[in-house]
Amino acid sequence: MCRDHWAMLPARLQRAIILTWNARDMAAYQENVRQAIDAIDMIEGTYESPFEERFVIPPMLTIEWLEKQRRARPRAASRRQAR
Repeated sequence: MCRDHWAMLPARLQRAIILTWNARDMAAYQENVRQAIDAIDMIEGTYESPFEERFVIPPMLTIEWLEKQRRARPRAASRRQAR
């Protein structure tokens, strides 16, 4: 994950990723990283999945936080709009 995306994550999720990595708890680490990727995708407006119910907001994220992050980042124009 690049520095910009890492900085978008709440501190609690960053700590959870670091702690599970250091503890070598790969199942928990993979789940935390998956939550981080899903959160970044939602913030950037690029989350596309045929299985929307797969995404569960981690307890450390709130809808308000996600909406604040989404509003703070300008959404990239889609390819259809660019044509």
